[in-house]
Amino acid sequence: MHKRGWKGLPEQARRQMEAYPVSKKWTLVYQDKLTEWQGEQKRRTTARNTIGIDGQLGVVTRSEEEGSPEWYVRKVMDNSISPKQLGSLSVSLRTQPIGWVRSFVEAQGQVALTNTLGKINRKQGHGPAPVQGTISEKDLDREYDIVKCLKALMNNKYGADDALDHSQVISNLLTSLLSPRLNTRKLVSEVLTFLCHWADGQGHLKVIQAFDQLKTAHGENGRFDIWLRTCEVTVDGRGKMGSLVGASDEVRSGGTGMENLLMEYAVASLFLVNMIVDAPEKDLQLRVHLRSQLNTAGIKRILVKMEGFQYEVIDKQISRYRQNEGIDYEDYFERAKNAGQEDAEPEPRDLSDPVQIVEAIMSKVEGTKAQDYFISAMQNMMLIRDNEAEDRLRMFQLVDSHDGLCVNGSQTPRHGLEAESQFHRSRITRQIVYRLRSASSA
Repeated sequence: MHKRGWKGLPEQARRQMEAYPVSKKWTLVYQDKLTEWQGEQKRRTTARNTIGIDGQLGVVTRSEEEGSPEWYVRKVMDNSISPKQLGSLSVSLRTQPIGWVRSFVEAQGQVALTNTLGKINRKQGHGPAPVQGTISEKDLDREYDIVKCLKALMNNKYGADDALDHSQVISNLLTSLLSPRLNTRKLVSEVLTFLCHWADGQGHLKVIQAFDQLKTAHGENGRFDIWLRTCEVTVDGRGKMGSLVGASDEVRSGGTGMENLLMEYAVASLFLVNMIVDAPEKDLQLRVHLRSQLNTAGIKRILVKMEGFQYEVIDKQISRYRQNEGIDYEDYFERAKNAGQEDAEPEPRDLSDPVQIVEAIMSKVEGTKAQDYFISAMQNMMLIRDNEAEDRLRMFQLVDSHDGLCVNGSQTPRHGLEAESQFHRSRITRQIVYRLRSASSA
């Protein structure tokens, strides 16, 4: 009352204010306190923008100011941030002015979050069924909260550009595609889908490079093998007709609401798959190459299983993948025909038919020196031994990976993947030679 100049008011006005109900008086108190708080926040923002913005002292000072971007960054870096504070950070990144978010990014907050995420991923088992005892529920909660923060950060230009400038941001985020938590895997898929669309192809390139790093870290041959294997295991864990009958432990632990979460995860995964192959709009050869890698990793088998959800959004994404696949293959063969002679060799109309593929290759190489090498390659594959250890399957996987890298190696310099392609060719060649020598000495 004193702040509003109560004593200076006319007698009638003072009596009217005294007669206010308690609820209105509390409203007046609230409004006064809110005005004070807003004024203090404005003073802090002004000080942050004008004092020590380029100096280390200013950063240190702001890092002691609870609730400031620098304070959150310090808490993340020294691993002292609590779950409640991490939740508050997620809210702030979504609701604070863009200047606040920019300050957090410039203070290396996004890098600090993904470094913490990387530490969690390195000590946990991956996929829907992790090794027991490898990671705590606390770490899984922390991982999910960090991914929520990253999603909020990359929802603006500063966060997305910063992710492209620091390769570990995307690589550590992508590793959480293998998280034991289904909701975490769903969120990561959504963020990666957005990044594939960012910066005129640069985001797509960074995501593909991150998949290559994941492949190397887990000793896989295919770029998308471990991701799609996790995806397939998750879909296979669905109970009969959406119930818990025959469901996996992961689905059972989530209760009846897991059916909706499974469908949301399937949608997010399909959006990511389609964005991976469709993002390079002007590069037909790269699209065909990426789709071939996805097909080798089992995406067609997974699409059939996802149709079992009988969910319109899922069906639309499946239809999109198949239609674009058909269009790309038609364009690819048409381009190859136009680039050749009038009597160009016939192309296979069904790339899943091995007879048509062999006939098409023979029509290309027949009567040339290449025919001898093609026949020799086929003979070598016939000699691959079969045994209980599944060496035959492994050998075909190695040969497929090596062939894919060799055939598509000529285009990798355009996409910044030349060095990685050479490295993977060398690694796979060593594995093939080792297994062939082991087979011959057996």
